[in-house]
Amino acid sequence: KEHFSICDGNVQRKKNIGKKIRRWIFEMTKHKLKLEPETFLLGMIKGNLSREKRYLTVYILTVARITLAQNWKNETIPLDKVLIQKIMDCAELDKFTMELKGKEDREYYVVWDRWYK
Repeated sequence: KEHFSICDGNVQRKKNIGKKIRRWIFEMTKHKLKLEPETFLLGMIKGNLSREKRYLTVYILTVARITLAQNWKNETIPLDKVLIQKIMDCAELDKFTMELKGKEDREYYVVWDRWYK
C-alpha cells in the first residue's frame, strides 16, 4: 500500500508539470501539444511546426525530463523560476553553439526572450 501512495504522489506531480509544460509550449508556439509518452520521453513531436519552434519545444521537454529525474523523490515540483532558468540555459548554450558555427540567432530564441519578459 505504501508503494502505491508514493506512486500516486509522483503521478500527480508529473501531471502538474505536464500541464505547465503544455501551457508554456502553447504560449510560445501557439501549438497545442499532446503530451504522449513518445513526445515527452523521446521528443517526437507530431504536427506542423517550424524548425525553430520544434527546437524550442524539444528544449522545454528536455528540461522537464531533467527536472523530473533530479527531483523524483521530492514532494513538490521546482518553482517556475527554476524551470525557466534551465530552459534559458539550454537556449543560451545553443546560441553559443550557433555563434561558433557562424550561424545567426534562431527565431525560437527571440520567441522565448519575448515570453520571458
